[in-house]
Amino acid sequence: FDVILFLSACNCNGFSNHCFFNKDLYEKTGHGGHCMGCTANRDGPNCERCRENYYQREDKYCVACNCNKEGSRSLQCNSEGKCQCKPGVTGDKCDRCDVNYYDFSSQGCKSCGCLEAGSRNNTPNCDMLSGICSCKDHVEGRRCRECKPGYFNLDFENGFGCTPCFCYGHSSECSHAAGYSKYQIESNFGKSSERWTAIDERARSIPIQFNAMTNSIGASAPGNEFIYFLAPDRYLGDQRASYNQMLKFTLRIGENNPRATAMDIEL
Repeated sequence: FDVILFLSACNCNGFSNHCFFNKDLYEKTGHGGHCMGCTANRDGPNCERCRENYYQREDKYCVACNCNKEGSRSLQCNSEGKCQCKPGVTGDKCDRCDVNYYDFSSQGCKSCGCLEAGSRNNTPNCDMLSGICSCKDHVEGRRCRECKPGYFNLDFENGFGCTPCFCYGHSSECSHAAGYSKYQIESNFGKSSERWTAIDERARSIPIQFNAMTNSIGASAPGNEFIYFLAPDRYLGDQRASYNQMLKFTLRIGENNPRATAMDIEL
């Protein structure tokens, strides 16, 4: 009897010229050629995919993921070459602790627990080996949660972290009083002059000009006298609770070559 052989191309997507006949593959796909010796780190019956723990570049060449065995959940990366990291671990290869984590191991990294308000630049960060946090100048503790002796009131907005005690020389220890909260005294000039007044250097009253368009107040003197704005009662009196806080204002000088006084604020 006659034997008829049907030959077909290996179909290795250009990554091999050698293949063998695979009956099971033929029954599943209708094409029995199983490629051998795929180049470019490729694998599969038709060299159609990357080898395990490799990923494909834009030129279809496959490169190793190189995921860190300690820090990665799997040695297989995604299509961009980025590995899947364990908790607290970062980096494309999962090879280091993330910010505010330390003690790199096969379990991942541990949280430093740095307090944001007490951390330098309000950015929690610690030594990757010891886990000790980097604190603001007036803050201490492994996690930057306490004020140094002689300081109090740990505050996110305080660049030094805590405020120096001010006890008139009677003590160097103090603490934040309970039952108080921080608030701002401010004038927005949204609807009126908010009871601000003005005088000249001879203590004569100067009319206040309210501008609703610019949310501001102004005053002008007929001569070259200096003008002083007088704050309303809510800014005056016992303001010891404002110790170490900022007094901010915006001053715009008009035309006709005016000049400012030597002092910005008089108390």
